[in-house]
Amino acid sequence: MGKKQKIKRILISMTAHMGDFIWATSAFAVLKKTEPNIKITVMVPKTIKELIINNPVIDSALYCPYSDNNTKSRIKKLLWAMAAAPKVFFKRFDAAFIFDSSRAAILTVKLARIPRIIGADLFFSGYDKPDPAAKYYTDKIPVTKDQDFSHLSTRYQTIIKSFFGIYNNAMPVIPDSSKYSNKAANLIKDKEDLRVAVCVRGNRTSTNIWNINNFQKTIELLNDRFKSIVFYLIGTSDAYEYSGQIANKNNIYNICGQTGLLELKEFLKLCDLLISSDTGVIHMAALSNINIISLHGYTSQAVTGPMSHNAVTFHREPECFPCAYRAEIEKITCPTHPNPKCFVLIKPQEVADAAAEILEKKFL
Repeated sequence: MGKKQKIKRILISMTAHMGDFIWATSAFAVLKKTEPNIKITVMVPKTIKELIINNPVIDSALYCPYSDNNTKSRIKKLLWAMAAAPKVFFKRFDAAFIFDSSRAAILTVKLARIPRIIGADLFFSGYDKPDPAAKYYTDKIPVTKDQDFSHLSTRYQTIIKSFFGIYNNAMPVIPDSSKYSNKAANLIKDKEDLRVAVCVRGNRTSTNIWNINNFQKTIELLNDRFKSIVFYLIGTSDAYEYSGQIANKNNIYNICGQTGLLELKEFLKLCDLLISSDTGVIHMAALSNINIISLHGYTSQAVTGPMSHNAVTFHREPECFPCAYRAEIEKITCPTHPNPKCFVLIKPQEVADAAAEILEKKFL
């Protein structure tokens, strides 16, 4: 009870991708169930602001730059951290939880003199690999040794549950999106067709992607199989031109950048299937409770797969797998770049077959 009595205001750093944030909200929900009076402030990129406003498990937010993992971006984020530290100091947080191993976040909370800094003892990938950021934590939370096969939502919940000594479970939580349902419906071209959403690329810096020619071949195979089918290419505005390379038929519509995050959730509800590389879109789709085919590369579906019973995941493990720890910490580049073998081994025919099996059930 001592920890609970002393901690009333916490800061949680989750400065990574949209998918990571969605999973992290399950940990926020766990805490709010047991300790509703603890005020949760999140440190997140402004790009996901829509998922923060009116979120019932978040009390306030501190918006930071999104990191593209290049030198310029890191410098920008470090400068932001130093500038943000005084603001954080005056909020008088009792503890900071570092979900993302972010050095910039750790610098911020250190400069802000937050008395307790809590995070996992192991890195998010690898077997029994220490998290390099853990040396800055006052409280290291033990997580399972094989992080290559432990879902990140479990990691985040473990940090919260272990520290506070609670045992609840929860699913991710985002704001109500129902007010966008009509706007999403206006994007539908033909209400009688089978609708397949396709996310070719999450954002302009994505590297964890299936080759665009594979997406095109998959669409061609499904076009041959179904007489009445429509494809919607979805993603950010950054992905519009890239995705447009396969918008070469009358039944392929490129709507990248035409939806906000909550509107996208409503749009996905109107689709029969999503086919996507491992991006934040698959986790938004999981919250929409639709059928998903997700394609995974250097992180397995066990770590970053959608939290859904309606998901079919594809993942291959060549001799160089697992490699996330080597890529992130040891800076060892993919030996089969720019066509990672883990993605090359996933074939359009098998993806199309899985999609067809899902879509055919609509006619049963």
